[in-house]
Amino acid sequence: MKQSYRAFVEMTLGMFISGSAVVVGKIVVMDMPVFLFQMYTLSIALLFSGIIILLMKKSSDLVQLSKENLLILFFQALMGTFLYRVFLLYGLRFTSAGESGIILSTIPAVITLLSWIFLKEKIHSSTILGILLCILGIVVFNFINISTDITLSYRLMGNSLVFIAVLGESLFTLLRKKLSPVPSPIVSTFMVSFYGFILALPFALYEQYHFNFSILTYTHYFAIFYYGAFVTVLSFSLWFAGVSKVSASTAGAYYGIFPVSVFLLSSFILGEPIYFRHILVLLLIVSSIILLSKQSTAKTSQIKSHPETHESE
Repeated sequence: MKQSYRAFVEMTLGMFISGSAVVVGKIVVMDMPVFLFQMYTLSIALLFSGIIILLMKKSSDLVQLSKENLLILFFQALMGTFLYRVFLLYGLRFTSAGESGIILSTIPAVITLLSWIFLKEKIHSSTILGILLCILGIVVFNFINISTDITLSYRLMGNSLVFIAVLGESLFTLLRKKLSPVPSPIVSTFMVSFYGFILALPFALYEQYHFNFSILTYTHYFAIFYYGAFVTVLSFSLWFAGVSKVSASTAGAYYGIFPVSVFLLSSFILGEPIYFRHILVLLLIVSSIILLSKQSTAKTSQIKSHPETHESE
């Protein structure tokens, strides 16, 4: 298989699986406590990533992580795994999976803006236009009224929580630039999953004590397994395998697959309606992503976000 075609398949599958995380989260979060869900999915991710590390004989890479890298990986887990999931999953209780997908697809714009503010990276005219299109999309998205069972106040609350998750994911990506040397994707996945598990554990144990597991069905258990093994490990590995074969600008354009994945899956699996407003905003966001992907400097080429939107690094 040609490298370019293989990269296309890997990145497309990785991003599509990332979009499924929102739908799976929506299925579980209405019936299961957020921290308990985190604990079980991250324990599965730890198991699978640990097995892969042993099979790939990368145990030495894990042992040789510097104290500085371990600290950075902890803050990555805090921002991009623990807090990201907390705000996303609570947000899904108040808004739809499709609308959450739109909010999450603004991550490239937020990363670019934060890079300009905190890292003093240069931005070009196409980048400014991309950010403006992103902002316009969010304004249209939140304030155009539609006929829905979810009230405006609930939607705004849910969308605000999801946007805080976007900030956590964006900070996760910026922190990756501080890693030196950069650990392999599977080692990063294992450590971030480990830290995320430890952070969620005390809250999850409290929730487990008060939770009635009899209300869970086979669908819930499958969702927990899928989120841990596929969303947390497989999508991340596919994404990074593809990213290593293409330019940063090409990789940036693949962000557009994420909201499309969420919309298709939320419509087919959850039966959520798709309105013209959603299509309009989706076009604005995807246009924004394409414009932002044109900024391919030496600095920005070092930024590689993880799928969950690209969970977990």
